[in-house]
Amino acid sequence: MMKKLIPLFPIVFTLTNCGPAPIGSEVAIQQPAVQAIASDATAALDVVNTAPFVGDDWAYRPEEAAVYLRRRLYFELVESGHLKRIVDPGEAADLNMTVTITAFEHETPSVSTELHEEGKDGRSEMLTEVVLTDQESGTSVTKYLVSAEYVAGDNPIAAEGMLDEAVKGILGGFGQVAGANVSLLTE
Repeated sequence: MMKKLIPLFPIVFTLTNCGPAPIGSEVAIQQPAVQAIASDATAALDVVNTAPFVGDDWAYRPEEAAVYLRRRLYFELVESGHLKRIVDPGEAADLNMTVTITAFEHETPSVSTELHEEGKDGRSEMLTEVVLTDQESGTSVTKYLVSAEYVAGDNPIAAEGMLDEAVKGILGGFGQVAGANVSLLTE
């Protein structure tokens, strides 16, 4: 049985490691936090899309990106220690956190290793705006933008890579505005 599996290892390794590394995400603080954001705070998380679809792969649209971001942020904001609990929009919480996808572009990676004149290198880009407001008073606590970009080369998972970079950027930005020592440029 082992003899049959050994020849497959180089093929699997090649498929999972093709293409260049992700470019990353950047955070731009638009409004510094006007109050401390305690790690025991709760937040009502809403992820919405206002971006038109730009690209050629209808399997990855901004609407699906919003669902993916909400799922990941729902758990990672708590797991990272930034917040105590995340609830659905409209439920009682200390903060309302709205993540809005304002720009979304995804190009399908080319299947060959040759460069194509159309420039389809699997580049995916997304811009999100993150706004935190105090739920009780309705005042804005902080606001920042996250720009995420991923170049997959001939790797077919460009959209997932770009969304992962966006999650890293949103978490990094949250840590920055909450006072944590987090770099604004994720790796």
